[in-house]
Amino acid sequence: MVADSDSTVESVPVDAGRFVPPALVQSTPVQGTVTDEQTVDIEWDANFTLSLSDPLEPGTEVKVVRSGEGFAAKPIDQIEAAQEAKAWERERQKIHGQARKRRQRVAFWEQYDIPIAFTTAKNNRISELRRGSTGTGQTENTVTHLLVLEDVDEGRLKRAESRFLCKGEGNRSDQRMGLADQTAATDPKETSVIDCQTCLERMKRWRVDDRRK
Repeated sequence: MVADSDSTVESVPVDAGRFVPPALVQSTPVQGTVTDEQTVDIEWDANFTLSLSDPLEPGTEVKVVRSGEGFAAKPIDQIEAAQEAKAWERERQKIHGQARKRRQRVAFWEQYDIPIAFTTAKNNRISELRRGSTGTGQTENTVTHLLVLEDVDEGRLKRAESRFLCKGEGNRSDQRMGLADQTAATDPKETSVIDCQTCLERMKRWRVDDRRK
């Protein structure tokens, strides 16, 4: 038995004889069954014998694959079990990743007490086929903004409804360009984290710690 890339799957070298039939090379991987004589009876007619170098239980369904310069037999039930385990691990990592991102969002929004209706959005800038294009109309460095859903008039900060917090009254680019990935902010835990530096600077006035000072 030789080491396999997946340690949970046995990989038994197979001896195809001194002359390896081209049909075996062209058809690999192929499925077969281990016989009482410790050979592999493959599913298509062949006039050659595949002998196992190490014993496997007779009746075991195997997959014959290329292994280095030769061939190896791997039990199909072990292959399927390993694939299921990998799929479960990917799903576990996905769930953990989603939970981690949710904790990050919660921690972010707990810093703020924003007195206006708002949502989050990305500026759907046309990236065409230039360097950095994602093919979605957004460049790779597109950031998430805070989009106000009502007029804002707090001292020097004045924004009209449906404006990005980072855009002044004289800059109408956000009206000319489409908005993407808008998320209702009724539940901050489900809202994207703001990473527009200018929006973050404007949002400092609503930080909970600053208001307590």
